[in-house]
Formats: sequence, structure tokens, C-alpha cells
Amino acid sequence: MAYATARPPRSTSTTSWPTTSTASASKSTKQYDRLKHRKIGEYRDVPLPQRTKNAIKSYAEKHGTTDGYLLRHPRDSGRPFQPYLFQNQWQRLRTRGELDIPEGMVIYSLRHFFASNCLTHNIPITDVAEWMGHNNIDITFKTYRHLMPGSIGTAAKLLDAGLAA
Repeated sequence: MAYATARPPRSTSTTSWPTTSTASASKSTKQYDRLKHRKIGEYRDVPLPQRTKNAIKSYAEKHGTTDGYLLRHPRDSGRPFQPYLFQNQWQRLRTRGELDIPEGMVIYSLRHFFASNCLTHNIPITDVAEWMGHNNIDITFKTYRHLMPGSIGTAAKLLDAGLAA
């Protein structure tokens, strides 16, 4: 699993893409890049499949970035792509029937898919909470608890096995 960013640090050339981050000393031995958070100057590490990271890197190398942002505004290439434009395009494609988008599915659903997929594959909830940008793990737990129905039973079995050893 690779880690990638939506925005390289400002000190990086706008045509290059960082391969590692010095976000924290504890993570300096891993391959991390930084993901731009909604708030200016805030970044967080998130995992991405290597194929996705390679596609992002290739796009950035070919097209560059605008003030560090990968995507550009469709009418003004000097401005970064605004999040509402994703939803607008999503709705247009759905209305035209160009994509088989289930009724009620919105862009935000992809965020829930990511978190659900992580938890279903036994990625620790503490990591998922950090990647989701939740200030408190309780938010993640309350939202995704239904994906871990056997966690208490599983914990009890592990404790029993540990005590029997």
C-alpha cells in the first residue's frame, strides 16, 4: 500500500511530486506523502493502492500542478479545482445516464466506502479515524460500529486463548 498526496508541500516544484514526507519523525522510515486537508496548511497521511499513486504521479508529471493542487478549475487553469465541481459533474453524468450510479449515491459515499472497506479488512479503527480526519475516535466508532459486530466476542476469545497459554 502506498501513501499519496493531493498537494505537495509548497517548497516542492509545481511539476514534481513528493515521494516521501517528513510529516513526523516516527513515520520517517515509511514511504508517505501528504494529503491536503480542507483547512489551509493541514495535511494528513492516507493509504492508496500503488496503482492509484502511480496514476496521480504520472498526471502531475505530465500536467503539473496549480499552487500545488493537482486538478485545475475548468474555466480558469490558474485556480485549483473546487470540490463542488466534482458533485456537479457527478450529477450531470448521472442525469445523462453516462454512468451507472445507484440512486442516492453521492461523492461523499466514496469516503464511507473507503472507511468501511478499511474496517472490513481489519485495519485498526485508530488508523481509519486518523485518515478520515476525525478529531475523536468516538466519531469513527459511532459511524462504523456496525461493521465490527463480532469485535467484543473476538476480543474475548483472544483473551481466553492468551490466558490458556
